[in-house]
Amino acid sequence: MPGLELLDLVRYLVIAAIWIFAGRSLLVALRQTALGIPGWLLGPAMTQAFVAVALGMSAAVRWPISRVAMWVWLAVTVLAVFGIGRELRAGKSNGQTWPASISDGALIAGIAVIVPATVLLPYLVWGFGGFAGTGHPDAWSYTVFGAYLWEFPRGTQGGLAPVYQWAANLSATRFVGPAELGWFSIVTVRWNRPPS
Repeated sequence: MPGLELLDLVRYLVIAAIWIFAGRSLLVALRQTALGIPGWLLGPAMTQAFVAVALGMSAAVRWPISRVAMWVWLAVTVLAVFGIGRELRAGKSNGQTWPASISDGALIAGIAVIVPATVLLPYLVWGFGGFAGTGHPDAWSYTVFGAYLWEFPRGTQGGLAPVYQWAANLSATRFVGPAELGWFSIVTVRWNRPPS
């Protein structure tokens, strides 16, 4: 489908910006306001930690990821909006124009977006749907486990489709990564569905 590759790139850039600014908000909430450039580098890691804890806790209490997905996305998006607002207010209070107010972080944010984009370049050029993602033989297990965690509470057994029954056997293993794969399906698989 034409335009899907561009949509993948736009999606990636929007998610990268959300990750950076949500993390900046989390750092401010932890009173880490004087970090300078390292604060921009820590932003995405802070957001990742927040999402991992939220999804890990929901899977641990045996809630399907679909039950909390929108709430976690809403929380991350609200944090990003606060992060953008804070950076703009900080720049204005220093008497800087908007471009100058984010100049410290612009280089780091650019690197944080460009380095992964370089690694993902074939996916961004030809679209994520055109690649298996990895040559690792167990990769499909994580993807199926993520889909299972999206649909069912962790540990659900019996009466499942064979692929979900396989995923159910993984319920006692690490589940935060697969839970996050299921969570990201909101902005990947679900947007790519053909109209019904």
